[in-house]
Amino acid sequence: MKNIRYDFSMHNRYISNKLLEHGVVYNKTHKAEFPNIPEEFTNSFILGYYDGDGGITKYAGNYNNHTISFTGNDLIIHKIQEIINFKFNKGGSITIRRKTSPNIITLVYTGTRSLVEIMLWLYKDCAIYNKIKHNKFLSLCNKIKETDDRLLSNKLKKHYLVEVNLQIQEIKNNIREEISQNVLEDLLNGLSIRQVRIKHKRNSEYIRKVINENNINYGTRK
Repeated sequence: MKNIRYDFSMHNRYISNKLLEHGVVYNKTHKAEFPNIPEEFTNSFILGYYDGDGGITKYAGNYNNHTISFTGNDLIIHKIQEIINFKFNKGGSITIRRKTSPNIITLVYTGTRSLVEIMLWLYKDCAIYNKIKHNKFLSLCNKIKETDDRLLSNKLKKHYLVEVNLQIQEIKNNIREEISQNVLEDLLNGLSIRQVRIKHKRNSEYIRKVINENNINYGTRK
């Protein structure tokens, strides 16, 4: 299943021209540049780029040997490096992916502490992200909470754990709210309690709670 790949293509001149007007260029892998956006959205853009062309890697045998990487053309990757270096004073390391494409490079930051610091900033105030990659990061954060003070100093550990706990609680709240909204929408669309319970894998008590909280006149349907 991991090797399944999906491709989507659209053949429409109007849409193509509109995309070009908004900066979506041909052969974007080699030509894409960092957009001119307000500073407050910088972390959101880099997070979106990470979700598409980045990742977290752990090397066996060393708990602290986690890396975060970004891959792309030299224009956009050097800009990401410049921003992270300015904010965290971390330069990272750059390697060329293939000799046949010397402008395609990978930016890597090594060390669990550096990774957590960067990732907490990327996810700050961001509600849209790749859930698989985010869960992988949360799993790493939970492991950090179980490590001793040799990994992080007491001061840093306290700071990170507070941030991580807030992040985890916020994610849980968002998930609960999303599930509740989906349940409510299905109820309003006429699905029975049993259908909603099976679809969302929730018990009848939870469904009734959503009904009561939203003052739905649902009668005695089961």
